[in-house]
Amino acid sequence: MDFVKIFNIALTEAKYKEPEALATSLDDTIKELNIDSLDCVLLSSLLADVFGISEEKIDGMPMTSLIDLETYINKHKTKDAESEEAVLAAVA
Repeated sequence: MDFVKIFNIALTEAKYKEPEALATSLDDTIKELNIDSLDCVLLSSLLADVFGISEEKIDGMPMTSLIDLETYINKHKTKDAESEEAVLAAVA
């Protein structure tokens, strides 16, 4: 499943409403998307749930750009996101 789509699902859940801007590419940055520090904490926790990343690794997630985040997740994940339904179930 496309990482940008997974990120946007988790972002929407973390913000508890439709975010002002959704990511469109891996080149997008957290700053460009106006994601504040609290939302970063929630977002990293949700992504960790989606990809089976241990709590010890959550603090190391680079909340700078989607490409850096995807690289980190690919290195530390223990499972893949199989479908949109699976992502929604993990972040619910």
